[in-house]
Amino acid sequence: MRLAGMPFSKLIENNIRNACYHPDSAPKLQMYACHDSSIVLLLSMFNCFNHHWPPYSANIRLELYEAPGCPDRYWMKILYCNKAVVVRGLNSDEYPYICMDMFYELLKRYNVSSIAEYFKLSGCNMYKREF
Repeated sequence: MRLAGMPFSKLIENNIRNACYHPDSAPKLQMYACHDSSIVLLLSMFNCFNHHWPPYSANIRLELYEAPGCPDRYWMKILYCNKAVVVRGLNSDEYPYICMDMFYELLKRYNVSSIAEYFKLSGCNMYKREF
């Protein structure tokens, strides 16, 4: 699952970091389209998949909030089919926000740090081959 989730988790992380560090130049809205199987993967990445297949027109929305009075402090809210998602152990129904450090930790579990690790996980031995 790390190999399948890695490209999208890196894309999400890079775009969110860009929005945090360069808020004036980052787009205010970014939209991606994907299949239901990719939504299952994203829900699994966020540790909130409930083992029910996503309905038709399911969507995931990631909302980035700046903490009032703290310009460098951000929070993330995850919504699935327009309802706030409870990420096990990180937030609750009463307070659906996740601090960015914890959000990045969720994504980090699916990132592959090097090309060697990628080939090791994929079972491909091309990386060791001499050309």
